[in-house]
Amino acid sequence: MNSTDVIQLDPFSEPFYEIAKNATVRLSAIIICEGLTEAEIVKKLKAKLNIKYGGTIGVWHGGGQPNIYELIDYVMVLARLSKHVKAIGLVIDAEDKDLNEKYRQIYGYLVRKSGEYGISSIEEVSCNQGFYLVKVRIRINGQREIYVPIAISGLPDLDLQYHMIEDHALKLAIKIGMKNRNIVHRIKRSKDAFSNRNEVLEIIDNVSVDDVVNVFKHIVLLLRELQKI
Repeated sequence: MNSTDVIQLDPFSEPFYEIAKNATVRLSAIIICEGLTEAEIVKKLKAKLNIKYGGTIGVWHGGGQPNIYELIDYVMVLARLSKHVKAIGLVIDAEDKDLNEKYRQIYGYLVRKSGEYGISSIEEVSCNQGFYLVKVRIRINGQREIYVPIAISGLPDLDLQYHMIEDHALKLAIKIGMKNRNIVHRIKRSKDAFSNRNEVLEIIDNVSVDDVVNVFKHIVLLLRELQKI
């Protein structure tokens, strides 16, 4: 996706601390995604909804390798090092947890590690099913506030063992007849319903904006939250 207000940060050619250094200069917000699929879906949804930003947003992904605590550490390091970044988004899968349980895991870790990263307070601003907004205050050259919108993917109404961002694409695929609902009984995770990442992205192209907003609501809320910074 070519967009002057969104840039893809490459986790494999750019070391994380180099990304953090660059963020202090050119980025107003960063979205950290669990893997490449999440990053591509975030950019696809942003384009589908024609969301515009006043500053530059960086999209970074962990290549599907880091665990949840490593991703949270990335958020906290950036919160401390990035002088101009006003928001750091986090897009992750629920996996084998309930959405709220996954969020409590993230929030609890933020609280436990806050002293280590110079965070003076963490405030829960809003908690919706799948979308959560946290405000972090950093002690560095006075007090500075950074918003951390968190989008957790997974649809409990799909009877699957693991829940992930592909749940949302599968729900759309079933709705428009691209997939049979019975496929849910033959797989443990929605990712296995698709042959590749491009098939997932094509589904977003083939549905209405209203359907996208309804099914990917958690990520849409994250993207729109970043418009406020």
